[in-house]
This record gives sequence, structure tokens and C-alpha cells, in this order.
Amino acid sequence: MKYIITPGEGLEEIKFGMSHEAVTSILGKPDETDIETEEGLNSEMWIYDDLQMTLFFEGNETPELVCIETKHPDTELFGQKIFGLSEKEIITLMQASGKIELDIEDEAWGERRVSFDDAMIDFYFENGKLNTVNWSVDDDEED
Repeated sequence: MKYIITPGEGLEEIKFGMSHEAVTSILGKPDETDIETEEGLNSEMWIYDDLQMTLFFEGNETPELVCIETKHPDTELFGQKIFGLSEKEIITLMQASGKIELDIEDEAWGERRVSFDDAMIDFYFENGKLNTVNWSVDDDEED
């Protein structure tokens, strides 16, 4: 599998809006799952340990993929491998790709979050190194 992020769309052949069945046909069954229900909406988390990936589904009758998170070192964004890039290099890459809605926050649990809302993508840094990247479908597209 290739780890090529397309903001707003997904990761290579894993696309936002896919069903459980469609994802399973590509990745197989997850190593672990977790389901939460809040305000009548089911949220599911599928963890693939070997792939270093977590998928998030939302919906009651037909849950759809809405968010992907990865730590895989081969992950690419805009033609560049991102793990190993500094915070400044990530910001430069995103801005060069036309993404400018930047928000930076130091989280209570110790990671630094660098977010680009116009790409629906969050980069989490720990001790100055990129630890995780998490991106999702545009909120308007979920409906």
C-alpha cells in the first residue's frame, strides 16, 4: 500500500465516504475496534497496527469513513515524505500548496498540534518531531 495523502479525499485507494465493507476489501479486518455513541451518532475507530493507521467512521445505519490517522514513515503529502520534516518545513510545504488557515496549539497531553483548517489536516509533533498526521473530510461534505 502507498501512503499518499490527498486532503479532503483520503489515502491512496482509501477514500472518505467508504463503507466498512469497502475498506475491509482493501485493508482486511482491523486489529482493534472501538465504538462510541454520542448524541445518537455512532463513531467507530478501526486500528491497523501493522499499517500504523487508524480509521474513523461515523453514522448509524451505514457508517462512512470520515477521518484517517497515520504514523507510517513512508507517508507522502504533495509529493514529499513528511515524517522527518520539521514543523517549519511542514508549514512551508502546506503554504506552498495554497493551504494558509494555520492554527498552532500546545496540547495538554504534551504534543504540539499544527493544523490547516482549509485542508482539514492536523500534524502532531512530540519533542519537535512529527509523530502523527490526521486528516478528514470537509465538514460540509459529510452531510
